Amino acid sequence: GDADCVGIFETYVKYLCVGLANLINIYDPDMLVLGGGVAHAGDFLLDAVRAALGDYVYCPALSWARVELARMGNDAGIIWNLAANCSTTTTPRASCPAFSPTANCACSKRWPTAPRW
Repeated sequence: GDADCVGIFETYVKYLCVGLANLINIYDPDMLVLGGGVAHAGDFLLDAVRAALGDYVYCPALSWARVELARMGNDAGIIWNLAANCSTTTTPRASCPAFSPTANCACSKRWPTAPRW
């Protein structure tokens, strides 16, 4: 690798880890999920974040959150927005196809392959 690119990547990983460590130190989650464009970097970024994150967590000797990549990448925000704003007259919003495979909701025609959580 190009030395400038490697330096930029290492700086990016550092600041990403600082942000993730702040979330871990404050909220103590079981898992953090990186989505959007970050998810496209794949294991290359994920491995670097996992390796460096312990340097920024207050107590790295204790178990702390797993860091994973979102399965839907850039589509996660679109799918969530669709699911959160799903309108129907027969079922509540939480019964949107993004949440339930049996829902009969208006957005099922617009997004027939909505994810099932």
